[in-house]
Amino acid sequence: MTKPMLVASRNAAVGFDEGMRLLREGASALDAAIAVVRIVEDNPDDHTVGYGGLPNLLGEVELDAMVMDGRTLKAGAVAALKGFRNPVLVARKVMEELPHVLLAGEGAARFAREMGFE
Repeated sequence: MTKPMLVASRNAAVGFDEGMRLLREGASALDAAIAVVRIVEDNPDDHTVGYGGLPNLLGEVELDAMVMDGRTLKAGAVAALKGFRNPVLVARKVMEELPHVLLAGEGAARFAREMGFE
């Protein structure tokens, strides 16, 4: 039997307990990874991703996220997304709902609004 394992950059440590809990309960690797990333995105002390991210030259926080399901090799991504707290969830919805892999800027924001993200 294989032991569950998570591998990520240091800033993801804040979400590892939740990710491991999900893996041990039988959740998919994708669900566990997204749970970890979501916690990082919600961490105001992390300035690399999420709403605590550093602003661009215009003073606006633009966020990027990408997910891939290793079982199916389907992927989804968003780039330069403004005004949404968890871009990883929007990226997953791109993967699940669209034939596209990447949405950027206003197109990503429009899709996020249409999917009900806040």
